[in-house]
Amino acid sequence: MYVSNMTLLDEFSQINKSQIRSAGPRYTPGMDPDGPNIQIRSLVLALAALGFEDAFKQHLDDLGSALHEARLYPPQPVTGAFRGRKFTPEFIESTLHSLSLCTADNAKGLSKELQLSVHHVTCQLLRLQDRLFNRRRAGKSEKVRQAVDSNLASVRHLTATVSDIQDLCEAPTFSLLTTNTLFLDGDWGTGKTHFLCDFTNRRMGDGKPTLLYLAQHLARGKNPVQALCDQTGLAETPAELLDRLQGLGQASGGRALLIIDGINEGDRDEWRSALESIARLARKYSHVGIVLSCRRPFDQHILTEQATSKWVRVSHPGFADVEFDAQVEYFTYYDIPAPQMPLLTPEFSRPLFLKLFCLTIRELAKSGKRHYLREVASGQKGMTRVLEDFVRAIGSKIEDEFGLRRNRCWEILKGIKMAGGKRLVGIAPAMAEGARDHLSREECLAIIGQINRWSSGEQSEAFLQRLLADGLLMDGVHWQDAGVYEDVIHFPYQRFSDHLIARHLLDQHLDTSTELSIRKSFYGRRPLGRIFQLRPGGYSYNMPGLASAIMLEFQERVRRHLPQDERELVFYLPRDRRRVEPVRDVFLDGLYWRSANSFTERTDHVLSVLLEKSNESTRNEVLEILVGLATRPGHPYSAERLRTYLEQMQMPERDLFWSEYLRSADDTSVIFRLLEWVERAFSENISEQASNSTVSLLSMFLTTSRRLLPDRATRGLYLIGLRQPKILFEASIKTLSFNDPYVPERMLAACYGVAMSRWADPRGRVVRKALPELACMLAQEMFVPAAPHSTRHVLMQDYALGVIELAQKVAPRSIPKDHLPYVKRPLEHLSVPFPPGAAIDEEESEKVASALHMDFENYTLGRLVEGRRNYDSQHATYRTLRKQILWRIADLGYSEASFGAIDRMIDRFAWPLRGDNPGKTDRYGKKYSWISYFEMYGVRLDEKALPEWRIEDRIADADIDPSFPVEPLRWGSRLPNPFEGSPTSARPWLADGLDPDYRELLQREEIDDLPGPWLLLEGFVEQAAPQDSRRIFTFLRGLILEDARIKELLKAFDTEPYPGNMAIPTPGQDYYTYSGEIPWSYRFAPYLRTATGSVAADVREAYERIFRPGDSPGIPVEIPAYEFMWEGAHCALNEVSGALMPSPALCSAFELVNHEREWDLYESNGKRATIYRVHRDGGGTLKSHFLYMRLDLVKLYLQRKARSLAWLVWGERTLQHQEFMARQEEISGVLAAHDHIHKQAYVWSEANLKEALSDSP
Repeated sequence: MYVSNMTLLDEFSQINKSQIRSAGPRYTPGMDPDGPNIQIRSLVLALAALGFEDAFKQHLDDLGSALHEARLYPPQPVTGAFRGRKFTPEFIESTLHSLSLCTADNAKGLSKELQLSVHHVTCQLLRLQDRLFNRRRAGKSEKVRQAVDSNLASVRHLTATVSDIQDLCEAPTFSLLTTNTLFLDGDWGTGKTHFLCDFTNRRMGDGKPTLLYLAQHLARGKNPVQALCDQTGLAETPAELLDRLQGLGQASGGRALLIIDGINEGDRDEWRSALESIARLARKYSHVGIVLSCRRPFDQHILTEQATSKWVRVSHPGFADVEFDAQVEYFTYYDIPAPQMPLLTPEFSRPLFLKLFCLTIRELAKSGKRHYLREVASGQKGMTRVLEDFVRAIGSKIEDEFGLRRNRCWEILKGIKMAGGKRLVGIAPAMAEGARDHLSREECLAIIGQINRWSSGEQSEAFLQRLLADGLLMDGVHWQDAGVYEDVIHFPYQRFSDHLIARHLLDQHLDTSTELSIRKSFYGRRPLGRIFQLRPGGYSYNMPGLASAIMLEFQERVRRHLPQDERELVFYLPRDRRRVEPVRDVFLDGLYWRSANSFTERTDHVLSVLLEKSNESTRNEVLEILVGLATRPGHPYSAERLRTYLEQMQMPERDLFWSEYLRSADDTSVIFRLLEWVERAFSENISEQASNSTVSLLSMFLTTSRRLLPDRATRGLYLIGLRQPKILFEASIKTLSFNDPYVPERMLAACYGVAMSRWADPRGRVVRKALPELACMLAQEMFVPAAPHSTRHVLMQDYALGVIELAQKVAPRSIPKDHLPYVKRPLEHLSVPFPPGAAIDEEESEKVASALHMDFENYTLGRLVEGRRNYDSQHATYRTLRKQILWRIADLGYSEASFGAIDRMIDRFAWPLRGDNPGKTDRYGKKYSWISYFEMYGVRLDEKALPEWRIEDRIADADIDPSFPVEPLRWGSRLPNPFEGSPTSARPWLADGLDPDYRELLQREEIDDLPGPWLLLEGFVEQAAPQDSRRIFTFLRGLILEDARIKELLKAFDTEPYPGNMAIPTPGQDYYTYSGEIPWSYRFAPYLRTATGSVAADVREAYERIFRPGDSPGIPVEIPAYEFMWEGAHCALNEVSGALMPSPALCSAFELVNHEREWDLYESNGKRATIYRVHRDGGGTLKSHFLYMRLDLVKLYLQRKARSLAWLVWGERTLQHQEFMARQEEISGVLAAHDHIHKQAYVWSEANLKEALSDSP
């Protein structure tokens, strides 16, 4: 029977709507369209790949664009490495593009080609990196090393981009292009049904063929897909159904999707039998995709070994990757105040739990919600209460429906004494008596009937179904010996189950009459003792979940019978049950859930044993828990206590203990989750106590040599400081006494970052108020004679002096007069941490020489010495400095015996992240070397003993910009079209294309709705034709000069065929200025400042003829722009470089100031003075930028200096890179004659913009 596609789609739509409605509370938008609806990108991408949707094709295009940008101008070693090879970066890019355009019929060959090419290219790039690194080490000059470094940076960037593509190729998502069957699994409450309903809704809205069905509605006892056909009437057989889906998929250009949700709620035996045959049938239909979802652990029974290979498995992670975003969205929707501390317990990453939590407290007053949140975050009692309250809230509806008294559901779960009976009757008591965490369905029905006094089994069955449907109980499977399983009922959360059962066991079997009776209650043959029976091998208890729950509940039960410091259950177990491994597991498992008053000296004792007498894995596990507890303000194991504990250690001891834990932590660690919370969810509303805890913790993350971690921690401290500066400032003063310079250095960096960002920002009132006190304390603690925490560490000094300088701008009298001579360089009055070279035993110092590797020893230390050639190890001054630095490394505590083996392991695993890669982990020897080097640099700087060209620069090894700049705002207007009306073929376009008209960019009445007028100081435009290979780039260079020299400049511009090669001066550049130091600091353009610090205009000569026939001076022009080119290669967070700012002369003329993390500058009255915007096109590969200043300011500046503003606008018509290289022979004549160059010149006047090429104005 013929059925039109439109009719089928209409039928699908009706079925889908019906199924979504029946999902009930499992799909919140189905009941409340405005409810929270968090997208899980990894899952969206997986189903988009299965459906051949635009979202996945765009992902392929984005990867291709990133690769194009990375390989666009390859250095010679990359070109040579791939010359003559089939598999190249260009081949990968081309294959990605082809794959994004293909259909399901031809994806298989292309996907295999992509995987193969990525493998070969990755191997070749890694080999190339190794060759370059060896060449770098063998380089005999700084010039050679710099050239290799440049090539290495390009190769690493290319490798990282290819690695992103490799990650995709190895992911299950990629397999779904060619394997059209997806098995989606996940734990209870992760949101599988919600996701699939939402995905179906979206596809329906886009007109894509999709059929959703809930497995619980399918008839049992037959093939499930056949049951679907029978119940929907869509087809007679599964093959016919897939035939119709195939037609719909072909018509849509992708795949039609059949989605069946919750197969664990259907006939599991039928699904087990059918999975393999369903996958085989699906392979015949390339334009059909099948999605099945299943709750763990039912997948273990349903998915057989034979079927596994035919289904692509994807797991639903819940909100694990977006947990704080989800918390913010849910709490906002349910009008719950943001938590005052991070909620790091795993339950809060489960969508269903997060929702039930919100529903449980939504009706409370705001103060009640805050109190509830604090209780929950504090430990076990709060979490149990959430679940109990949830049972009562949900149960009330069930009780009303069945005509039962209030709290009957709770009584059935926890147990109740029946009339005339002594025993508790209930689900938890029955589990406790059987020493198990589940009951059979029949047992549950019997308990329900007995408590409710129902004689009808149907009533009990209906009641049980409601408990299951509403999430108060769960069905599952229990595996027995020989692979046999039975259907069982258990509580939705294992921990909830354990605690209910534990309470019952303690009620029944704990004798608290005396201390001895308590001990006897846990003897091996007693019911409680059996819980702690050791499994074979003695590494774990028989029932660890129950053991952990009993360990927690025990303290409440003995509160009135034992002293507070003697309530730790471990000490009441028989001695043979106190083995470290089983105690560790159950003890640590419960620490998160304990109430604050249950931590005692005995708890300290257990933790001390685990920390000091266990292996590294156990120690790290304990530290992970302690960090999690330390996030809770006021907790006995607070952040301040942890900091104090660590502070008492010597640096090498702490590095081997704590820094090693930080180094080994994976991405799911509480360390990184806390950082993510600060980056995403921290706000002004966080309590002072919580902020103090977070700052203390983050400060302790700074000890590690794992580069990205202290970088993120510094940024986190900076973000907190922006909102609560006093807390950051006070903590930073405290850390000056910390015996690891890595900590106070970065704390001071965060302080300086906050000061730079807010000193002149209207939002910075609180910072400006706190800044003078901080500056005064820094002067007293670090700089005055005999200061208790004086240092020669150049970075610490720079950050502190920067804070003091800004404080004096805010409050000129913030530093006492008698301190002022000591807070400026040179700082020769400070003590030197190095003994004279002659006093050092060279043989002793050489014992730590392994800390210095060749590059650091030669190049880094070499930068301290004037007149030394590379690899000149006999230079007298160099030898003395090297000996002093080795002495200091040993003095700090480094030794080969303690760190040698670890450093060699770090070195091995650091490959291929060699050199200055910001994502690597440094050796401990490198850490101690850096500290010594920065101290020596400070000494040499104050002695004016550095090479002369370094004296005025910030140290080149400064690794982080503590003002943490963000990407400039995007250009919001369209750009002129330079291709319209020009030839489209290659040679005519280059030779005869029309010159672009960019006059509308030179003066704008408004930009981004910000009124002007605005004049362009400097710009660059890069554009591509949308349908062909034509490209064009253009410089829009503003120059300020005398009226009398304009004609001369325009003539030179007109007559010289090629304006490049510095014929027109380019903006100056700063490589070692922090973005927050622009424009107020002497660090901004130091070469344009006099000895007193005043600013000089950047005047250079255009068209200067040097070393050419007829040498003559050029035309003096003032450059009105300056370029921020921060060179922080050591830090992965240094993501912004190349931003344009007004020249120091223009900034100084109007006393411009910066605001927090903005590239626009302001007058002191808060009025915007400049605008900087960027524009990206071609997938980000084409970059344009524009720097504007308000016309009235430019006009005033020109009047004061009796100058004019001219724009020299020039560039090249060109082609896409591959096309350009392929047509070299055809276009070489055009290029040689410079016919592809376009030029226009304009002079600004109030009346209009005059075009002024050969005609003078």
